[in-house]
Amino acid sequence: MTKPKLKRHFWWKMVLTNCVFLVFVVAVFTVIRYRTSVAATRNAVEDVLIQYADTNTSQLQLMFDDMAEVTLNIAISDLTINILKKANNYGGSNNYFEVSQAERRQLMNMMQQTVGIRIAGSSIGIVSNMGDYVLLDIYPFPFFDRSKMRSLSMLEFWGNTESYKVISPAQTDSYGRTDLSLFSYARKISDGYHTLGYVEFQKPVSDLETIFSRASENFHLISFILHEDQVFYLSDPDLSLQEIRPEEWNRTWKKGAVSTVQLGQNSYLAYHTSVPDYGFDIYTLFPRSYYTRQVWGEAGLLIAQSILLLLSLMLLILLITKQIYRPVLELRHKIENLDPEHIKPEPDLPRNADELQLFNHVFAEMVERIQRQKDELLMQKIRELQVSYRALQAQVSPHFLYNTLYLIGLKGEEHDAPEILDMCYCLTHMLGYCVDMKNDFVPFSRELEYMNNYLQLMKYRYLDKLRYEIDVAEDVTKILVPRFILQPLVENCFTHGFKNCDAESFLIHISLKTAGDAWHLAIEDNGNGFSPQDQARVRKDIEFVRQSVETPNAKFVNGITGIGLVNTFARLLISCSGDVALHIGAGDLQGSLVEITCPISCHKVEALSGEMT
Repeated sequence: MTKPKLKRHFWWKMVLTNCVFLVFVVAVFTVIRYRTSVAATRNAVEDVLIQYADTNTSQLQLMFDDMAEVTLNIAISDLTINILKKANNYGGSNNYFEVSQAERRQLMNMMQQTVGIRIAGSSIGIVSNMGDYVLLDIYPFPFFDRSKMRSLSMLEFWGNTESYKVISPAQTDSYGRTDLSLFSYARKISDGYHTLGYVEFQKPVSDLETIFSRASENFHLISFILHEDQVFYLSDPDLSLQEIRPEEWNRTWKKGAVSTVQLGQNSYLAYHTSVPDYGFDIYTLFPRSYYTRQVWGEAGLLIAQSILLLLSLMLLILLITKQIYRPVLELRHKIENLDPEHIKPEPDLPRNADELQLFNHVFAEMVERIQRQKDELLMQKIRELQVSYRALQAQVSPHFLYNTLYLIGLKGEEHDAPEILDMCYCLTHMLGYCVDMKNDFVPFSRELEYMNNYLQLMKYRYLDKLRYEIDVAEDVTKILVPRFILQPLVENCFTHGFKNCDAESFLIHISLKTAGDAWHLAIEDNGNGFSPQDQARVRKDIEFVRQSVETPNAKFVNGITGIGLVNTFARLLISCSGDVALHIGAGDLQGSLVEITCPISCHKVEALSGEMT
């Protein structure tokens, strides 16, 4: 037969397999690294977005808190209320404060003291219901009569508003003082019963740009403010106002959460904050293209690094597989031409042995173990044949004994001795139980039957001098146990307990019950009992058996006394899973007491019968 050869393509197959695996690993690593980079960059962008949005919101609230405080202090001033009452009672058509210059100066001084240096770039004005006004600002002072003032839209807008405060978005100055866009915070002035006029605090839009432009310059952030579903401020004039639908955004966006929105051709990360005291909703947008460019740049560098690493590792794999290929050929040639009978492991392997020497050594040990296992299998087969032979032989001898015992029983019945027939019946059943070795485990019911036959025979021996009591719980009879565990324990009562005993009658009490997940056996007699020496010897044997079972290679059979008690304990400990407890001592009958507790097997008689069938 032609031996298979390790051809050249095997080397390339090894190289290709390793390279494919390497490509897969590097690709997975690259994807994970890319996704991690994207997630980290997005998290960093979201942190910046949230930080700036929260900062801008806080500064906007501080600005309007300041405007609200200034207008409140002016509106509740007794000076303001008293002068506006006089102005509203004035019947002329001109501005009341042009006629009463003293009161005009009083109001201007009061406004100057209230606002302080915050007036820079801003404007504060007081307007009565009749159209009288006083302005404190840096702009050229306009001169309007009452009818001109009442025709201004802002006064009509204030009068139609039920709220005590009015916030107006950025628009051209109503007084015509400047071309700058101004936004304002106006508050009603009332004496508790009637509205006397309004105080208005105006600021240029540049104040809002001061807050929001810093983030726009550094990170290209876009911010816009909505007030009552109307655009109050927009930091980027290139953003189309038609693309902003305030009613939809306020309905669908959750505050304090970063979302992705699409405006036109551009995609943004958006963060929603609010100033509920003044009805502001602030949206801060971050263009996704700003950070995706960075991610793609990092991805390109990562791909280049991964390709370089992949090529380097492929070259390394090529060299390693080539170094392995040649020694494997040589090793295979040696193995194919060696006689297994002459393969022996080296007794002293060098400490600096390479992998191939170690492989040769391990291979020799493996061959030696295989040969040893073959010998063991051969011996096991011989033992099995011997057991089969003894089993065939045992089938002949019991048949002869059954017939003989049956004839003896019939003779006893013919001579009016039915007890002989009964004894032969018991002995026949005991003999049948002994030779039936089909199962190593039997239900307790069969063990009890075997023990009853034994006690019946001993009853014929001791006649009325022997009494025994058996207390067996019904749920115990189906538990599977090793064969011959009850009769040897009962036999101890006769061989040790009743030997040389002066009692007028012999009494044996047997109790078999369940206790939780275990069965409990107690055998008690009124014989001689255990002597201290017997107890010490049995406990020593029990401990020796327990330690020997825990050591797999121990041969404990030759190390114990061989009495039925210790032998039964040893077989239970080996056969049953769990811990087996054995206790000896004196019982209530003043004789010997043997107690055994063993875990219950999970099998029942029905299951056993099914298997036998």
